[in-house]
Amino acid sequence: MKNTRSLCYNIPAISILCLYLISCDSGDNNGNQESLETPKGDITETQLMTHLNTFLEEASKRDIALNPERIANLTIRFAPLEPGVTGLCTSKSDGYTEIKIASALIGTNTKWVVIHELGHCILNMLHRDTALSVMNSAINEPALDQADREQIFDEFFDPQYFEKFF
Repeated sequence: MKNTRSLCYNIPAISILCLYLISCDSGDNNGNQESLETPKGDITETQLMTHLNTFLEEASKRDIALNPERIANLTIRFAPLEPGVTGLCTSKSDGYTEIKIASALIGTNTKWVVIHELGHCILNMLHRDTALSVMNSAINEPALDQADREQIFDEFFDPQYFEKFF
């Protein structure tokens, strides 16, 4: 059985504006613990942390007040998912939210998948399939990478798409 590694990010409410991240420890099947505060060269850990930072920075630039409780109770990890599913957001009954990114994406560019799932989990956004959007259910990563970054994030963080969920 393949050993999957998980990431858990806790962001205290006070530190959201500072974008200060504290990593949880995650154990493997052998009972060993590895700190994610100092990645050991595993690009997947760096990728997920970088994409979460991008989401938080872009929200801050647009004066989007994120719900600190949702962020504090967020877990992002790689996990096996159904074929064709690249990401999945689930809210648990204990108030925690989990984002699973398909294990098949380890080592690839996962930026838009992570940000898309953060849109669901943190902002309660729905899919917007009528335009080039991070929230399009068929994420077009090459087109998003080539588009104007500010325009893409302006559309993503447009309060008309999530204001009613706060």
